[in-house]
Amino acid sequence: MARLNVLRTLAREYSRRQLEIVAIVPHPQLNEALRNALLDFDMPSIRFVRDPGTMRNMSTSLIDGTDMVVAYWDGAANDFNASTIGYAVRRKLGVPIYAQMDTRP
Repeated sequence: MARLNVLRTLAREYSRRQLEIVAIVPHPQLNEALRNALLDFDMPSIRFVRDPGTMRNMSTSLIDGTDMVVAYWDGAANDFNASTIGYAVRRKLGVPIYAQMDTRP
């Protein structure tokens, strides 16, 4: 859930033209807590795709416009946090345009 919160913040800091976020998640019926969190988060700027397999850990990848992996965090990685992914995104995309941030909390 912490990862989704960080991604939601990034989605609000950058426009959809700059940053597209796709989250591959387990089938909602397999994880009640995740299903409820996705409903509660109200994240229209993040596209959720169901994993067809039996996903155990949700990994995070930062992929550029040429499908090159810029950064990767395993699902069990302890070093994924707002500062590490924020730094990786800012290195690739530059400073976010705060004036265009989504105003929702």
